Amino acid sequence: MAVLIVLCSMAGILPKYGTIAQAEESSGTGISATATGEKTIAAWTDGSSQLHWLSTDAIGAPTSTDSSAQSWAGSYVYYGQYLQGQDTDVTPVRYRVLDPDTRAFNASGDETTETMLLDCDTMLYSDTGALFPDQTVENPEQAWENSGLRGGLNSTANGTLWSHFTNLEQSVIAPSTKAAADSEDGSEVSNADFSLFYTPLTGEMIFLLDAQEAGSAKYGYANQKTRMKTGGIGLSGYFLRSYGRKSIGSSTEIVVGAISTSEDAEGAYEALTIGQDNAVSAGISPAFNLDRSRI
Repeated sequence: MAVLIVLCSMAGILPKYGTIAQAEESSGTGISATATGEKTIAAWTDGSSQLHWLSTDAIGAPTSTDSSAQSWAGSYVYYGQYLQGQDTDVTPVRYRVLDPDTRAFNASGDETTETMLLDCDTMLYSDTGALFPDQTVENPEQAWENSGLRGGLNSTANGTLWSHFTNLEQSVIAPSTKAAADSEDGSEVSNADFSLFYTPLTGEMIFLLDAQEAGSAKYGYANQKTRMKTGGIGLSGYFLRSYGRKSIGSSTEIVVGAISTSEDAEGAYEALTIGQDNAVSAGISPAFNLDRSRI
């Protein structure tokens, strides 16, 4: 078993269960998690593929479920490392636990696999609308499926987001399949300017939230303010995977959804033009599921 270094008043080796202030895995193969109130818990491996959580019950559902919430609140998990913001070295990435125990992202007919849904707490980096192929009104639902953004998030090549997870962390990420919006997702986004539609997941390991998922009170996204995120340099919003339509005069433009993080918009939905000639930039805030049978 790897040695655990406990950074608190406790002395000696950390017990398998118990509340601690902070813990660190000296071998670099551990997974740390922070529950509500910045109470850190940890996971480690004993050399097998099984992970062992400490104080699993401390990881709860989001608490920012009321329309009066001023920001997202709930449990956090640190997973993987990335070069963030102005940092010169890679640092652990913090994820929001949107659902500690869900079956909403299983393949059709699978009633047994339970996962933990994580959504990045920040915008890790930026990309452009040019990663979405030019679309026509007849096939906008293919925007996410055919996008370079989806391909990049799920690439295993060196330098991609996937490569910033350890082999152990990679092995616990579960493929996500979700053909339709869940009953506890938010409403379909539609206003006088544009409409955003649910976009399915078909086995992605890493993905972006859909507009309706980003409007789910169950996930702690009870209002605009709860969707606010920071990160990146000069970014004022982050991409969703939802496609949509925007009316411009007598014509219809295909768009992709986004969340605005500018001070005046405070988490409002946006519709960004896609296509090879579009250079508009937005942040990437990845989401994925962990297989609970492996933790």
